[in-house]
Amino acid sequence: MLTPASRHIGILDFREKSKKQFGAREISWFVEACNQFMRKELRSLYPEDPVWTVEHYSSITNIDLVEVWPMGLFDDDGLPDALGHHYTQWGLIGAAIDCLDRSIDDILSTILHELEMCFNPYLVNWANLPDRRRTPREAGDPVQWEPYPINVSQRFGGVTQSRSFNVQNMVGARYWGELPAANLVPFDLRGSVTSAHQWPLKGYRVIKDRSTIYNEYGAATNTRMGARKFSPLSRTWCLMKLTPTLTQTRGGWSVSTSSSSSPPSIEIANTRLVKSMPTQLAALHAFRKALVSSPT
Repeated sequence: MLTPASRHIGILDFREKSKKQFGAREISWFVEACNQFMRKELRSLYPEDPVWTVEHYSSITNIDLVEVWPMGLFDDDGLPDALGHHYTQWGLIGAAIDCLDRSIDDILSTILHELEMCFNPYLVNWANLPDRRRTPREAGDPVQWEPYPINVSQRFGGVTQSRSFNVQNMVGARYWGELPAANLVPFDLRGSVTSAHQWPLKGYRVIKDRSTIYNEYGAATNTRMGARKFSPLSRTWCLMKLTPTLTQTRGGWSVSTSSSSSPPSIEIANTRLVKSMPTQLAALHAFRKALVSSPT
């Protein structure tokens, strides 16, 4: 598994229309929730992985984008089928979160979901399924529509305050079959998963079957949580303007295009992401243009 040198995530506020929904106080709760979630919940699922730290930065110019991975709060993350996503491109890693017209619990659920980038930062870690298919090692995807309650505490003016949030479930290293069967590390946070690679669950997963890649969906409950809107159109097919084919499978149902279709373009997704950012990211966009001469 590839291990990044960075161990820090920086939350950045790029919102415009949704500025009135919440301010710095709520962002402080997001930061504290992330740090507590990393130290407790995710540590219990991935005991051999390092514990990351999360901070709030007032401007992207205040951070080193190699040392601190940005998690941007946006009106819209730029991808039509997602409530948030994490990405890797031109040596940089980060995430973007939808905020417009969403509740604090739902926004926090997506933020915590995108902490999965700590465990698959370069989007290259795939787990082998028993039927020889493969799926990416994404901690939030398989159970993203299953709620999980958390309690968060922090101090304001010397007084400890606590809040409860309803976020989403997550799966851990044992779910991916990475730990011995006798290991007592839980498969997930809620305790609803009882075996490695169990499926269907209340979420979705990307499947790679030889040369074909498609999305496989389980049951959907609260589809405001997590990072993917419940829709038969994956964001890849939306971006590529391809017509999907729906197929009933043992995992519920799947959506795909024919195997002869062109591979998805990270450039198209990244362009939409950059276009949704404020003007202070213009320099970063120019940097991308200088490194990438043509879409892939």
